[in-house]
Amino acid sequence: MPTFLPEKARYTALGLMSGTSLDAIEVALVHFTGRGLDTRVEFVGHLGVGWPPALKGLLSAAAQGGLDMVTLTRVDKAAGEAFAAAVNLFIAEQKLNPA
Repeated sequence: MPTFLPEKARYTALGLMSGTSLDAIEVALVHFTGRGLDTRVEFVGHLGVGWPPALKGLLSAAAQGGLDMVTLTRVDKAAGEAFAAAVNLFIAEQKLNPA
């Protein structure tokens, strides 16, 4: 059976997303153990962080194609920073060691 991950007892994944409604940035942490049909998933935690209102408006405008390239680039950078801030808040709230 082909594998794309090296053999390891446990994997940890931090997932990030935001839907088209722009309600929030969602952060979720899970641990995976086992392989194939023997895989087990342990849900560790979740956090939803609302978009800053000004950025939410710009993201909505971007989805409508209403931004010039310079503004779109700035919005992209700000969105990345908002995702990073959500992860940092999640780490703090879950009392995790990011190392």
